[in-house]
Amino acid sequence: WFGLHTTRPVGTSDINRKPDLVLSDEVELQWNNMLVVAELSSTMYSSADHAGKTLDAKAWLVFRDQPWRRFVLFLSFCNEYRELRVHLYDHSGGIVTPPVDIHREPDTFQYIMACIVFGRRDCIGFDLTITM
Repeated sequence: WFGLHTTRPVGTSDINRKPDLVLSDEVELQWNNMLVVAELSSTMYSSADHAGKTLDAKAWLVFRDQPWRRFVLFLSFCNEYRELRVHLYDHSGGIVTPPVDIHREPDTFQYIMACIVFGRRDCIGFDLTITM
């Protein structure tokens, strides 16, 4: 997980976006090598609010630079970073899970994180039938 671009935009895009946390195999982050993006907000989540809209734009950027993806996953930590939501975007739109309180439901939180970090690439949206 990298937090390098929290304060500066990712370098390869004409659209300036700053992901808070990025899971990637590469040290030099670009939209074409991000596996999962996480956004942090101390406020309550709202899909019409800044957090929801910025995730929409970032999903578009990932799909633009990674056309081999079937879907992309984003995480949002809101409400004083206690509530985790998983955002799944495919080529027709996105859905958001209900919140998981990471303090009251630590097993669910650990399961989600373990699947993302240690799961196969197709679990986070890669199409394994395409090689680049």
